[in-house]
Amino acid sequence: MAGGQVTLWWGLGAALVLLILFPVVQEARRTSVASLRRRQRATSGAFASLSQGITHYRWHGPKDDPDAPVLVMVHGLTTSSYVWDAMIPGLVDAGVRVLTYDLYGRGLSDRPHGRQDRYFFKRQILDLLDSQGLTAPVTLVGYSLGGGIAAAFAAARPAQVASLILIAPAGFGDTPSRFAEFTRKTPILGTWANMVLGDAELRSKVGRGAPSVVPDIAARQLAEIGTRGLLRSVLSTRRFMLSEDLSSEHEAFAAFGLPVLAIWAEGDRVVPLRASDALAQANPAAQQVVIAQAGHGMVHTHPAQVTAPIIAFLSGAPTAGVETGA
Repeated sequence: MAGGQVTLWWGLGAALVLLILFPVVQEARRTSVASLRRRQRATSGAFASLSQGITHYRWHGPKDDPDAPVLVMVHGLTTSSYVWDAMIPGLVDAGVRVLTYDLYGRGLSDRPHGRQDRYFFKRQILDLLDSQGLTAPVTLVGYSLGGGIAAAFAAARPAQVASLILIAPAGFGDTPSRFAEFTRKTPILGTWANMVLGDAELRSKVGRGAPSVVPDIAARQLAEIGTRGLLRSVLSTRRFMLSEDLSSEHEAFAAFGLPVLAIWAEGDRVVPLRASDALAQANPAAQQVVIAQAGHGMVHTHPAQVTAPIIAFLSGAPTAGVETGA
């Protein structure tokens, strides 16, 4: 083999090694969750060492009222529990105790490796409830991915759930971007592309839609995207949780008689309003509300409109068919 050919093959081999190692080096340069915890120590809430890792959580509301109903709130794919901040004051004013927490792979919780499927997320809820001594049934509030997680938990353990509130819930078919669909369905190259280009894909979505009521939410989202383990967690969740159809789970807890409220956004492009038809078919008894003039980020862009039907539902009052987003 001529010297020029040897040099070419060596060059190609070196380029291939660099391509393979690039996402590894890039990931190592991201902010670690330990560093993030140190930065936010003053307002970070509390931490529980659970079976799959450390979980960050916060309690809100009347600690001295053991009879107050407890809401456990499960957030979505790429934003952690701060996404609830604008809704919490209204819920607390209604006499509700609220427990928020960060899903594994997000916020100040650990980033364990492995499949992030329904069993993974159900175990986190179960462990957290046990750690807080919550033996009585709780109301689960799930938003987007969290809606799918809450539904899966309720189907598996309906006796531990007093009622279920689903906000733009996953589980009836999502509408992923071409990039998300490619990375989800392509084992090796998709994983590489997610680690190299996933950061830019997530950042491009920050700040879209109506203005948020939560202060600095865009900056907080961008900071979280830059943390180690986030991209890996998002991809694993897309592959093993968001790819599932949860219609049978809805049928299961409907048969159990679990009270359900579903809240949808009129202009949602992530979980389209048409998913409400699938939910109605799986659970005709579920109450459904549409927030007009709102998009997928309604929990932090239209918090009062989302909170109102939740309070009515918890009190046993009928919820309106449509809530305005004005």
